[in-house]
Amino acid sequence: MFELPLKIVPLNLDTVLLAFKFMRKYGVKPRDCIHISCMLENNVKTIVTEDLDFRKVKEVKAVSISEFIKTYLKI
Repeated sequence: MFELPLKIVPLNLDTVLLAFKFMRKYGVKPRDCIHISCMLENNVKTIVTEDLDFRKVKEVKAVSISEFIKTYLKI
């Protein structure tokens, strides 16, 4: 099993307001938009997810678990 460097980031009003912009722009679920906002505020551009809604958002790159394994872990 591999370890992931995880960081808990604060959620503030600016994060929520940015999330609302993504909800209106892409019609993505609120929780997903919070994730996207937190990512961008912390300079994270890629998310590993099976949630296809993230692929609608042009500001981030969404890769599936299998894509991640093939590309980044080279298994």
